[in-house]
Amino acid sequence: MSFLLNGFHSLSPRFRTRQEEVLDWLAETHAKAEESLRGKGEMDSSLSLEKMKERVSRFCCGPESIGKRGSELADFSHRDWERMEIFPVNRAAQGPAAGARNDF
Repeated sequence: MSFLLNGFHSLSPRFRTRQEEVLDWLAETHAKAEESLRGKGEMDSSLSLEKMKERVSRFCCGPESIGKRGSELADFSHRDWERMEIFPVNRAAQGPAAGARNDF
């Protein structure tokens, strides 16, 4: 018995965001999470938003390499920290366990 796979087509993700905006979101989210941990006495030193932006710029692909990102997760498209599904840095600075992220 043989099978033939055909009829492939791509599906666009619900949310598309410019890489520059994603990098800003990433830096802000990490800074917010670190701030939350520091408030709970779990961290001694502070990484400001500017320092986070420097790190993101150093270690992530810039907008000249990636124009836009697509995602089915709305978290990357806003900064309403109470509405975050996977990155609730106000409630759980380190985020949910890998299993919860995989389930999503």
